[in-house]
Amino acid sequence: MSEDSERRTAARRECMLSASYRQAGDEGVYLVALVQDLTPQGASLILSRAVERDTRLQVKVQVPQSERAVRRELHITHVCPYGDAAWIAGGPFDRQLEPAEYDSLQ
Repeated sequence: MSEDSERRTAARRECMLSASYRQAGDEGVYLVALVQDLTPQGASLILSRAVERDTRLQVKVQVPQSERAVRRELHITHVCPYGDAAWIAGGPFDRQLEPAEYDSLQ
């Protein structure tokens, strides 16, 4: 499959949503993150620690003004520095967000 055919099919929605993450399969503590942009198929996170490409993260995105969170596994396909002390990491979700979930994250 070519890189072009793997690209997202929906426009990115820029946002700054509270989130938390940990490595998939890990039962440890969730670390704090921000969602920088979002599509129904995936997301980019701002992290305080670098992660490796091909890492899978369990991600909880906080629904604004709610106690609820949307949970997905995120397959990291890109990582790059962000400023002096942060990283942007993102890629596709294990399963697409449902329309109601995506709408709740506005």
